Amino acid sequence: MEKNGKIENVFLLGNGFNYSIRDFIEDKNLKNEINKIINLWEEFAQFFSEIKNMDEYESLSDENIIDIIHKSISLLGLLPLINNKNLEKCLEKIKTEFFNKINDKLLNIVEKFVEIEESGIYKQIANFYHNHTEYNFYKFIEENKISIYTTNYDGIAEIIFAYDKDEISENKIKLRDMFGYGDYYYNAFDFNNYFRDENESKLLHLHGSYKFFSYQGDFIKIKKEGWYFYRKNKDMLSPILIFNAPGLKEKQIKNFSVLSVYFKSFERELTKAKNLIIWGQSLKNDPHIEKIIKELFIKNNEIRERNLIIIDKENIHKIQKHWENKTPIFINPQSFENLEDLIKEIERKMN
Repeated sequence: MEKNGKIENVFLLGNGFNYSIRDFIEDKNLKNEINKIINLWEEFAQFFSEIKNMDEYESLSDENIIDIIHKSISLLGLLPLINNKNLEKCLEKIKTEFFNKINDKLLNIVEKFVEIEESGIYKQIANFYHNHTEYNFYKFIEENKISIYTTNYDGIAEIIFAYDKDEISENKIKLRDMFGYGDYYYNAFDFNNYFRDENESKLLHLHGSYKFFSYQGDFIKIKKEGWYFYRKNKDMLSPILIFNAPGLKEKQIKNFSVLSVYFKSFERELTKAKNLIIWGQSLKNDPHIEKIIKELFIKNNEIRERNLIIIDKENIHKIQKHWENKTPIFINPQSFENLEDLIKEIERKMN
């Protein structure tokens, strides 16, 4: 199949994708290590524990709780008594301190992601998947003209889909993310890389990555050899991670040009794609992504025969309400014994 040409298929990955990858692994120790990656966000469980002990809030996600706190502070600010300057300053201080604490927690999570990478877990995942099958998942992406967009912050998708097991050199991670090659400390984000890759398969982190930072006016990506650079300069590094109240995410994304470019790419490719494959992304806390899918994929009539393929153990999804007079194609990953068979089933449904 022709390598270049317009992207025909778009993947959107969420945390459910990581669960699928974990479930296909037979090694119990490696399963536990992947659980560490999946469960890193439990860092916030203790932070919000007193709120979640209240019956009316126990089922809410951390992002929903952030939303409630933000809106509550904003509502208090509208009360007439807040005309008092001291009270106004007090509210502003509460808001600032709250979001500073959230940022501190994110930094802690970044540190743990770094520890996980340095412990060799990603290499173990690669060894398992690429030693247990002759199938090259990277070739599946390239030959089917697929671009991958993920809201996960980790590197599991790269290890599975961007890893070319047939590559002879050590540079086996092949899918582009629009970062250039810079010096050996890091890769600098460069808009020129975006235009060069316009029609080629790519893997982009819509909500950032534990490897992405703002540094001295640039957006950088720490290489695997560069974590000493991170530790030496981390006081000057700001992580690029979107974790916020659902309604605030879109605004936060616009603060990072790298993520704005990613979303423009997502919008453009989604507009013309033949298939959208949503894998383990519920969209419950991502109204900005739901809006894009509704307006640019579901309502766009440029391509009449379009398929919405949902990979999830549940045969129901939030996006269905917008898919009028059509039924999404549901694939339950738990119905397959290995990842290769699941990927081949997805390929059949796409074609």
